[in-house]
Amino acid sequence: MVTVALDSYMFIGLIQGESAAIKKMFSDLGRGRLSAVASSLVLAEVKYRIGRELGEDRAVEACVFVRAISNLSLVDVTPEIAEAAASLRLRYYSPKSQLSFADCIHAATALSKNCDFLATGDEDFSAIKELKTELVKER
Repeated sequence: MVTVALDSYMFIGLIQGESAAIKKMFSDLGRGRLSAVASSLVLAEVKYRIGRELGEDRAVEACVFVRAISNLSLVDVTPEIAEAAASLRLRYYSPKSQLSFADCIHAATALSKNCDFLATGDEDFSAIKELKTELVKER
């Protein structure tokens, strides 16, 4: 079975209902056609973004929703993932590819779990040579 890593872009896009491609990926996930991995960091990113835009009650609901997604494994940031993320940022951050620490944690999580690819809307991930990415744009 294909295992995909997901960053916060994918969850926020699903919650906001803005992309047919994102909806299809989560539909395939729910039907067991693929499995997914995400860093537990997505909960912080989703809660902040949804809370800022729609209020804290909706943000809490969004986190409950994310935790309940079928065939999704939330992975805690271990010391090994944290160090791998720092190494990725040292190696790939540049003015052209401004990978955030959060992005590097998502990438390190994907690599640590041997995911087939990382689905994202963030083009900066393409700088990471060790990681296959699939760019999913809204609309």
